[in-house]
Amino acid sequence: MKLRRNAIRQFGAEELEGGREPVKLIGLCFLISVLVALLYFNSLGNQFTNWDDGMIYENPSIRNLNWAGIKKLFTVEPGNTYQPIRMLSYAIDYKIWGLNPLGYHITTFFFIY
Repeated sequence: MKLRRNAIRQFGAEELEGGREPVKLIGLCFLISVLVALLYFNSLGNQFTNWDDGMIYENPSIRNLNWAGIKKLFTVEPGNTYQPIRMLSYAIDYKIWGLNPLGYHITTFFFIY
């Protein structure tokens, strides 16, 4: 116990024992989250960007969300980048939203949080 108190004093975190510091930290995290949400909110109405052509428009592997399609997403192909979770996310988005960019932006928004 003596070692812990010395460590707390050393790092200047004496307020942690009082209980006020966690409330301040939670408030700060909430404020940062609100600011990030406000900054990202204006992008929800945007279209896809030019790099989305190869990943979404021209990618037939995200259009098939059965077991064979999922297996193909997790198969390493020489010459391609291996990003199976990202491609699976696009496949789920395509199944729900089709080619509506709003759905993809909403999914990205939830991944941020």
